[in-house]
Amino acid sequence: DLDFALSSSRFQKESDKRKKLALEKKAKEKEKALQQKKYLEEQEEIRLKVLKEREEQELLLEKKKQEEYMLTNGIFYEKNLKPYLLHNSEDENNDFIESDDKVILPESSLQEFIQLDIFNKDDIVMNFRLTNNNNNNNNNNNSNVKNDELVITHCGVKEFTAEEGTIGLPLSVWNNLKL
Repeated sequence: DLDFALSSSRFQKESDKRKKLALEKKAKEKEKALQQKKYLEEQEEIRLKVLKEREEQELLLEKKKQEEYMLTNGIFYEKNLKPYLLHNSEDENNDFIESDDKVILPESSLQEFIQLDIFNKDDIVMNFRLTNNNNNNNNNNNSNVKNDELVITHCGVKEFTAEEGTIGLPLSVWNNLKL
């Protein structure tokens, strides 16, 4: 009878221990499931935030395109040209042109403008935005310009006689671009 009571007591202790371990295991699994759910919710929140930011960027880009279209009457022209400084050919001292803001473009630019049918549009004004985003390749090493700074100025066009791949700049435009 005593052996039976001891084994019944041991059995009860082991049974209680197993139940306790099972409850702890269940609690750990539940906690792990909650953590995983929280992680998945955070990931979904991040994904939605990225999608929203991307959508906002696309809307902003579309708005900028529409503004550019309105400003340029639907004309878009972009070229990478090597600048050279214009000299005043009428000046006996061969001084740089200082007050002019008109550049000389290559003839191929004129051909592209003809293909874009620019000259048949009403109220066409040929103004250009010039950018110098290549400051780290300058020979001047101008200390006022950071290497990654985008320098912008605007100008008109004087003529289409520059060598192919180049653009003639008067001194004022040259200085504005920090060349």
